[in-house]
Amino acid sequence: CFGDRVKDWITFNEPWCSTVLGYCNGEMAPGRKEHPDTEPYTAAHHIILSHACAVRRYRAEFQAEQKGKIGITLNMDWREPLSDKAEDVAAAGRALGWE
Repeated sequence: CFGDRVKDWITFNEPWCSTVLGYCNGEMAPGRKEHPDTEPYTAAHHIILSHACAVRRYRAEFQAEQKGKIGITLNMDWREPLSDKAEDVAAAGRALGWE
């Protein structure tokens, strides 16, 4: 429908928000927090599978004619040390390690 005009496609926008905020702490839909040890991982698993399915189908059926690109949009945070002290630099490095 829009393939002749849209050349950049994303399958999911910031899946971390959907999985962690939706299934871990309940801040976003569906607002679940009963099983934070498993549900975010299950949701992420299904997002990855559906992303792969959508990418495969786009590449097989539409990309050659439409000449578009498809991907996923990931979010990330950046941390700066509070000061030049070694412990602040190390803390910022540890925080970035979680991304």
